[in-house]
Amino acid sequence: MKVLETLQATQKSFHIPATVFQIRYAGAKGMISLDSRLDGHVLRLRPSMIKFRGTEDPKIEICGIAAKMLPLVLNRQLIKILEDLGVPDEAFKDLQNYAIDELRTGVSSINNAAAFLEQNNVGMTTHTTWLLRKMQSLGLELSDDKFFRDVLDAVVLIQLQGLKYKTRIPVKEGATLYGIMDETGTLAEGEVYCAWIDKEGRPGQACGDVVVARSPALHPGDIQIAKAVTVPRDSPLRQLHNCIAFSSQGERDLPSRLAGGDLDGDHYHIVWDQSLIPKACVEPASYPRLPPLDVGRAITRQDMSDFFIEFMEQDQLGIVAKQHMVLADQHEQGTLHPDCRTLAEMHSTAVDYSKTGIPVSRLTLGYTSHLQLTIHTIKVNEDDFPLNCRNCRFRPDFMAPGRKVKVEKYGISFEGEQIDLVEPDDPRRVGEPRPHRYYESKKILGILYRSIDERAFFKDLHERSPILKDDARPSKGVLVSLWEYLQAETTELEWEHYVDYAWGMRESYEASVYEIILQYSTNNAEVLEEIEVFIGNIICRNGYRSKRQKEYISSMKEKYDREALMLIAAMRENDETAGEEELKALRRSMACLYVGIQEPRERERRTEGSRRDTFAWIAAAAAMRELESYQEDRDLGPLKMMQGMALRA
Repeated sequence: MKVLETLQATQKSFHIPATVFQIRYAGAKGMISLDSRLDGHVLRLRPSMIKFRGTEDPKIEICGIAAKMLPLVLNRQLIKILEDLGVPDEAFKDLQNYAIDELRTGVSSINNAAAFLEQNNVGMTTHTTWLLRKMQSLGLELSDDKFFRDVLDAVVLIQLQGLKYKTRIPVKEGATLYGIMDETGTLAEGEVYCAWIDKEGRPGQACGDVVVARSPALHPGDIQIAKAVTVPRDSPLRQLHNCIAFSSQGERDLPSRLAGGDLDGDHYHIVWDQSLIPKACVEPASYPRLPPLDVGRAITRQDMSDFFIEFMEQDQLGIVAKQHMVLADQHEQGTLHPDCRTLAEMHSTAVDYSKTGIPVSRLTLGYTSHLQLTIHTIKVNEDDFPLNCRNCRFRPDFMAPGRKVKVEKYGISFEGEQIDLVEPDDPRRVGEPRPHRYYESKKILGILYRSIDERAFFKDLHERSPILKDDARPSKGVLVSLWEYLQAETTELEWEHYVDYAWGMRESYEASVYEIILQYSTNNAEVLEEIEVFIGNIICRNGYRSKRQKEYISSMKEKYDREALMLIAAMRENDETAGEEELKALRRSMACLYVGIQEPRERERRTEGSRRDTFAWIAAAAAMRELESYQEDRDLGPLKMMQGMALRA
């Protein structure tokens, strides 16, 4: 208990103290959880957690915290396996339709829009969602502001692209949680204990049959059914939350059946939505453990350099996964087909390549008893396709690139058709690799893909949503109205002497944003817009993000959040004179808002046509927060004076 209290003291930012942690300690790594049976400063490690004998340093490195229940989002691999296990198409259609309805609901009102942005972690650092609610309480018409509408459009588009091009479907009756071992021996074989505390602080627990899986999942046995049970009130498991506890009994543990999972920090998907639970599952994969390559001597730096280069050349993980997706769609048996099972084993080997040193290309009869194919020897059954499509590279339509998306100062627009087909003998392609050809998939992934049309969706959304109407007045109208309100509330306050300082802050901030834009734009043809930096995400220009863009997103958001926090801190910098802190911060933030709603000065027009609204919105939030403190002090001033007189009497 003492160790837990020490760890919980480090997580002050979380409302609910965690009871499960992923740690590194000396040479050990894995999950630890609260055990109320232990007294004092006790940390028990399983032998499997100790990877090597390390330092005697008593410090515990926290790698992960089960502070909240993570949402469950289905992906293509999980959906395909569930389909092959007999889950009806209607279950997936209903979930996708619900997700689309949630997008519409998110832009149906200002309160919903603020909650929608918070759900997608947009505007939290800059207090934008707080500002939206404050503006609504003042009766300001937010639909008049184009920047606000474009932010909503961008976030909706990113979510819609995830639904269409990645088939990322959220499941309300499901969760993604850390997996731990039942150290009490309470759970029988095939049982799990799954408990959580939701974002409102309400406890929850799964009961009955549940689907348990882990990503990535390619083998049909990577999804299993377990029985979620309650445990006695005096069981130590009752004190755990935001985790799934697996039984320690039986011939083979359940985590290892789920794509070779372990309990060193893996997350597991749990579904208690009865429409997604198959009637039966198949036997999990049991791949032979491949011994790591032994060079017969001590490893040198040259060996490490050579392996790094070899890894970059031989890594086939993405190729195997794509080929598996193609064949699973083409074969009637789907993931149950032998070719797909072969690729699933290849994928497992490719995942462990960095640990074993054995790439997929070295899979021969000497390494496994039955696998003699490489990815290049598995061919498409051309008899399933029309004669005029033979000798082409076939892929299902849900793997095709999407419409071109343009993000400009005038908003988001779509160009082209759903699929751009180029005939194999097109003279433009002479000397180039033959392009992929796409066919209409009859499986559930194809059905879900074709049911979403971005252009039609946004047209309908703008016609129905009261806050996305296209006949709105020019941008910044709402900020001008807010500025007039601030002036009326602070008639006695002087702020004009901070204007030059505010211009300097704006120019410095916009230079930093421009630097972020240049740093994280992957090419000159797809330069990021300021709105993407602000929301901390990159809009896919053709439906799919490149690997580089995926890597950029978290880094870009982190860098922009630092810049935004520095700007807010500069606006609210305290005065050295006691009693003047709020007034100085209010005057400075008001000057920043005034500067923000002006056109940029000539020397600051670096990028023609670039949108520059984020400074004004950040300044507006800072000014309104300072004004709120100022109003509270002003209204409470007489009351405090009377209370002081009463105490003296």
